[in-house]
Amino acid sequence: MHKKYIKTFKALTYTWSLSLYIACIIPAEKIPLNKGYDKIEHFAAYFILTCLIFCGWPRISSLKILAFVLLFGAFIELTQFFIPSRTAELLDILANIFGMSLGLLIMNLFKKKYSE
Repeated sequence: MHKKYIKTFKALTYTWSLSLYIACIIPAEKIPLNKGYDKIEHFAAYFILTCLIFCGWPRISSLKILAFVLLFGAFIELTQFFIPSRTAELLDILANIFGMSLGLLIMNLFKKKYSE
């Protein structure tokens, strides 16, 4: 991948990560609730984050990406313990794991297909 695109993906990763963190630490009473979509939102957010990291840092192993994204998600869930009206949930972490796993699977398939 061209250096210009890698820099763009890195910038998008930083922006997405910061936006994700801010969205997750806003007190619950200040955000509209989408009952029933919470886990889908977690899945999608971490799927996107994983894909961005994969493209921004193409030489990092999938295992390191998985570890980093998992730690980032756990950090956010732990932070929510200290925010009024927010709760940390194991199901959120599982949704994050499923999103990042699918992201890695798809990105590795694309990498394999287009690097041949």
